[in-house]
Amino acid sequence: MAGVNWEPVLIFCYLSVFLILATFLRSKITFLQKYLIPNSILAGFFGILFGQYIFRVIDPNQMGDYVYHLLTLAFIAMGLRGSKVKRSYGTLTTMVIHCQTYAVQGILGMAFAIILILTYFPDLFPAFGLHLVMGFGNNPGVAYSFGLNWEGMGFIGGAQVGLTFGALGFVWAYILGMILINWGVRRNKTAIFKGYDQIPPSVFRGIVKPGEEKKSAGMLVTAQEAIESLALQLALVGTVLLLAYLFLSNFLAFLEGFGDFGENLSALIGGFGYIFGILFALVARWIMEKIKVDYVIDHGLMTRLGGTFIDFMITAAITAISLEMIRLYWLEIIMLSTLGGLVTLAVVFFLVNRMQMDYKFERLVSSFGLVTGTVASGLALLRVLDPHFETPVAEDLVYAGGVALFTAIPILLMANMPAIGYVAGRTIPAALETIGLVFVYLIALTAFWFIYRAIFIRRMKAAGEE
Repeated sequence: MAGVNWEPVLIFCYLSVFLILATFLRSKITFLQKYLIPNSILAGFFGILFGQYIFRVIDPNQMGDYVYHLLTLAFIAMGLRGSKVKRSYGTLTTMVIHCQTYAVQGILGMAFAIILILTYFPDLFPAFGLHLVMGFGNNPGVAYSFGLNWEGMGFIGGAQVGLTFGALGFVWAYILGMILINWGVRRNKTAIFKGYDQIPPSVFRGIVKPGEEKKSAGMLVTAQEAIESLALQLALVGTVLLLAYLFLSNFLAFLEGFGDFGENLSALIGGFGYIFGILFALVARWIMEKIKVDYVIDHGLMTRLGGTFIDFMITAAITAISLEMIRLYWLEIIMLSTLGGLVTLAVVFFLVNRMQMDYKFERLVSSFGLVTGTVASGLALLRVLDPHFETPVAEDLVYAGGVALFTAIPILLMANMPAIGYVAGRTIPAALETIGLVFVYLIALTAFWFIYRAIFIRRMKAAGEE
């Protein structure tokens, strides 16, 4: 249409069509319902099939910006909605298990990369292995951001490989997660689950039909004659995004003034807009609480916005996968993702059984969903076992997932060490140093938990004596 740029809007429209098609098929196909395949993942594969190959309306190279910005918007919404974190044994232990699994995934990925470099793939970019923790432990958006930065340092197809690991992480979460649930049900390991007939059909179908219970999405915090409450929530997200952009763009311009080193550092930091987004959101939330205007933020509506951004982000991330680009690594991706999925399950099984005190099977299933997908996948699997979230497991998972955004920062910072070492011609030494530092992080985290557990048990005994 002459004079009007429709391209950004059309991409949004295509993603919307893929989501609607996925929602319809999920509501009709038993296999998709049985394994709780999320609509956004199915929509992403439709994006590859129909968008890239059949109708050729999607250029995967254009999807990266959508993934980057949707991820940042989702993190801003998470930061603005606030947290009702309760200090409890289950919450902190879930967070520690989450980060311990991060560390194991990182060590496994780097060891895998080193073995390949020393054997048949000497030119492999060493940070390839860290896409296991970025795609499984985090999400496709984070994996894309890191991969995009690494492309500038020599990782051919780094962003696409990251997106692929993110998609495979969800596959492991739901397919193996449902197999795990069926195994536990047959062996009476569940605490309150008595049969699939007690689960609302809408959980499997994905659509709430007339006559079924509908939950409230949020509360109105404005007079609709003035402005829609959802519009205000979206405006708050947009304002924080603008502040983060202004700071980041000026900060990066400042760094670029320091020559080649500054330009490289600027390129590296620029890929992590979502971190600046959530930091500015938390600061904005804190200021609003101090001046007592935080009541204009509705937790429910902000949560719905964050979920919306994530659904579109996952759809865009999988749609952005270029099969042509990842063909160079297809064998290595299959090998590492399979090894990573099995090791992740074994690690979570070991840690949950030795560290958690209650609802061990429910915590096992939900934690596995979390460390291979996102909080949403952990909750989706948990809801099969605890349909009404009667146990504290759901709250612990949500709170722990939020706190882990910050306690896992050392892993994110260390993730760039192999790439920097590759550029400096120190591939193997830098990779080994990374493994060493991640191992130290793992030991420190475990020691912290042992100290916390001892204090917690002492307090429990003291309270019992009183």
